[in-house]
Amino acid sequence: MTVAQFTKFVKETKHDAGTDWKDKGDPADHPVRYVNWHDSKAYCKWAGLRLPTEAEWELSARGYKGIIYPWGNDWEDGRRVTWSKQKGPKGNTTPVNAHPEGVSPFGTYQQSGNLWEWCEDVYDSDAYKRYAKGDFSAPTSRGSRCLRGGSWCSFSRSSFAGGPVSTSPLISVTSAAACE
Repeated sequence: MTVAQFTKFVKETKHDAGTDWKDKGDPADHPVRYVNWHDSKAYCKWAGLRLPTEAEWELSARGYKGIIYPWGNDWEDGRRVTWSKQKGPKGNTTPVNAHPEGVSPFGTYQQSGNLWEWCEDVYDSDAYKRYAKGDFSAPTSRGSRCLRGGSWCSFSRSSFAGGPVSTSPLISVTSAAACE
């Protein structure tokens, strides 16, 4: 979600998302930063969307062929994405539709950079074992939520897959991969 979209949501609903997300002065077409999982869920509900499950996020990023990055299997020195070695004009994020040459097979932008993205699921270290057996159900246990993607401050191309994280906004996260 963009700064403009989240701003509209907060104004219309009077949702209390704190101030961290607006203190950055990011342009309206950039992803909103410092939004926690609960804020992302509330935004999605308001917008008639939902957060993707980790399996949905994975399919959206890698397509049916299971490519390594949204654009293919070669990192290409990260030229197709916003990350620590290719930041936006203010030294951080870029517009959500930047790097059209790096879109996924499903047409999604920046799934391996710009900002980490929240998923609906709680983190489950055995999730991919279940997926391999055809069980794509979301984990039902309680715990930390899944993050996927990468960020403008990611220092490695291996940061494409996120792990468990608390629902607090201590890191730059958005819910850019919201599903219909």
